[in-house]
Amino acid sequence: MVPAGVATDEVAAKADRLLSAMFWVPSALLCIVCSVGIVNVSDMVTLFWMGTLVNVVLSIVKMSLAQVATHPKALMADALHGLGDTAAEVVTALAYTEAARPPDKEHPWGHGKTE
Repeated sequence: MVPAGVATDEVAAKADRLLSAMFWVPSALLCIVCSVGIVNVSDMVTLFWMGTLVNVVLSIVKMSLAQVATHPKALMADALHGLGDTAAEVVTALAYTEAARPPDKEHPWGHGKTE
């Protein structure tokens, strides 16, 4: 005889595997698309903004998962840490853009020392 709870546990396990596949397959495809995009980027500022976008998306996913997790504090902390990284990337992109400007009358050696 099979206990009554076993069939329910097997169905739940199959549902968990299906949900896991529904999450990980699109995530893997997104990573592949981003990797191809990164390889083809010729402008450094575009790469900065792409990294910023990826960080924001990951932080949103982590915040969403923290709402359903049994121990959400670590996920929420990591999501907030990712948003801090995003702020640092924005500052880096803006500083790089300013430093890459060509020389002008007021800055005959260029803007390369922007800090």
